[in-house]
Amino acid sequence: IWQVISVWAVSDPLVADSASTLFAPFAHVFDDQGARVLIVDGGAVAGYLWNAGDLHIHRMTVQLPADAPAGDYRVAVGQYDADRQRSAIFITPEGAYVPTLDVGGFTHE
Repeated sequence: IWQVISVWAVSDPLVADSASTLFAPFAHVFDDQGARVLIVDGGAVAGYLWNAGDLHIHRMTVQLPADAPAGDYRVAVGQYDADRQRSAIFITPEGAYVPTLDVGGFTHE
């Protein structure tokens, strides 16, 4: 079992009409072949609570199924509004616009 703790620093509202959004964090776990093997959802936060300067901290538990093969796994996180079916988009230090951020990996034995 692994804990993913994400801290989201709000520099700008998530979207122009953010007051009516309901974004929730998620973690996707990928095996060493790049296949997504697990999705973990966190608690949603209403858009009107995403104000510049705020920090949102979420803890998600990653537990692979008992029959998961041993190997290396990668974790990516993001934010998703299920009602509107859209992801928050992040800008990487390289300037790419992406819906998920790679946060590292672990070895399952």
